[in-house]
Amino acid sequence: FQSVLLLNLEVFGNIPWCFFSDINPLLNYSLHFLGPFIIAVVLLSTVLLARYYPRQFLSIQSSPVQAICLLILLSFWSVYDTCIELMRPTTTLSGVKGWRVALQPNIQYLKDPYHIVTWMFSAVLLVFLLFPFTLLLLF
Repeated sequence: FQSVLLLNLEVFGNIPWCFFSDINPLLNYSLHFLGPFIIAVVLLSTVLLARYYPRQFLSIQSSPVQAICLLILLSFWSVYDTCIELMRPTTTLSGVKGWRVALQPNIQYLKDPYHIVTWMFSAVLLVFLLFPFTLLLLF
């Protein structure tokens, strides 16, 4: 439990995609949705390892349920953080009026076609997947 408290959870959402350094910052940040897929592969391999090699798995990990729950939590955190960052608006102090995209301030909020698509995808994920899951956990 202490290792989870010391862990910086942003690492799992912000897997660096250095080889895409010259692309649009919105597109680059959208690649952070790939982090949960990587975590899902690790989760699936953990489940398969525990199923086919239970004795060896117990010598490595004392509780497979805790490992699975931790990976699900990290995946949930990563998707939630990515959605919020893609939807976050900001204002500039340079005299330009109107809302801007926080990740790329030279784009007006919900005016760029790519930002509209990423905003809608993030909103659908938040409304239909993340908020109900959070409410399920709370009640």
